[in-house]
Amino acid sequence: VVKDELATMLEDPQVSLKKIPILFLSNKMDLPAAATPAETMKALELEKITDRPWNIAPCDALKGEGVEEATKWLVDCMLKLQVEGR
Repeated sequence: VVKDELATMLEDPQVSLKKIPILFLSNKMDLPAAATPAETMKALELEKITDRPWNIAPCDALKGEGVEEATKWLVDCMLKLQVEGR
């Protein structure tokens, strides 16, 4: 389902033309059965997204772990786009 929704989102003209970065929050990393970021990347075929920056941020939202770093990555990407005039 997520893979299909991602494909639909990337095909939307408002998204595809702007080349905005995509942040994936890989939550529940505290659980033993949680998929690793590499497993998530493979399952979603993220290596096929080559026209924009993307990042998978492992996190534990309940503890707040990884969320700040993920948000910083997204802010840094958006600031870079602003400087580049995109």
